[in-house]
Amino acid sequence: MDLSLYRAAIEGKVDIIRQHMTNLEHQLTPNNNTVLHVAAMFGNTECANEILRYSPSLSCRVNIQDDTPLHIAARNGCSGIVEALVKCTTIDEEWVGAGKEMLRMLNKENDTPLHEAVRNCRFDAVKLLVEEDPDFSCPANKAEETPLYLASEKGYDKLVSLILETCTEPAYNGPDDLHGWTPLHFAARFGYASIVNQLLEADKSLGYIADNDDKNTALHIAAGHGHIDVMREFFEHCPDCCEMVNASGRNFLHIAVEHDQTRATGYILGQCAIVISLINQKDIHGNTPLHLLATSSYPALRLISHSGADTNAFNKANLTPMDDSFLLPI
Repeated sequence: MDLSLYRAAIEGKVDIIRQHMTNLEHQLTPNNNTVLHVAAMFGNTECANEILRYSPSLSCRVNIQDDTPLHIAARNGCSGIVEALVKCTTIDEEWVGAGKEMLRMLNKENDTPLHEAVRNCRFDAVKLLVEEDPDFSCPANKAEETPLYLASEKGYDKLVSLILETCTEPAYNGPDDLHGWTPLHFAARFGYASIVNQLLEADKSLGYIADNDDKNTALHIAAGHGHIDVMREFFEHCPDCCEMVNASGRNFLHIAVEHDQTRATGYILGQCAIVISLINQKDIHGNTPLHLLATSSYPALRLISHSGADTNAFNKANLTPMDDSFLLPI
């Protein structure tokens, strides 16, 4: 790329850019960045507007990573340039059809500009993108991440809300990895109660999805990490998911006890309508939550003294929770 043009795009010198208007299409950096890419990198909105006036076709040009200028502007949070790019394809008759194509273009990681904006928590850029194309059910990238998944995993509750409120069909899926966690699993893991609330309000069926390995639901995950505020959201939106057990046959009370979550266990025991069906439920080894106390540091008295607890329940090793010789099989 011509040195004076490159510097002009970096420093925002529009007058110098005008001197190169007849040759912009062929000016490239070693990574195939156009002058519009460079303006987006450095957030020079005035330069971007001027370039788009004369060469709107540069809006869809890709660099060596298949990034468009919109990918770069969204990643860097240059909302002025994001807006300029969106307006360019809606105002210029020749490029009206390219608008949605540009918004949906994938780079080499299969990221859309929306992925980039969400990953870097660029609220204004996300707002512009989803409002311009609300019907786009954004696909997962190579890492199987959707924008909603990224926002949930990172705890960006305002972005979760924006996506759920604006997009007509947001994709809820997440990576098909060793865990197979959904956005709800991640929100539950990190205690993002506000995000859990929004996800369940949008689609309560998410509360019944188990992961790939241990078949834990998001409620199991919340119980294992002691997130009481998150558990409340499940009781409010899908209370019957409390009945679900994981691959070991354990309900979420089992999990809270197993992971020494004292406060969470106490909270669950206070939910009278729920705890009756959980407190004596046996896992695949025949162990009730009481049996798990044998390997837990949880103060046993409250659980043992609960009116519904069967302290004489036998597991498959023919042991009760009260046996001094009890050793939990793992």
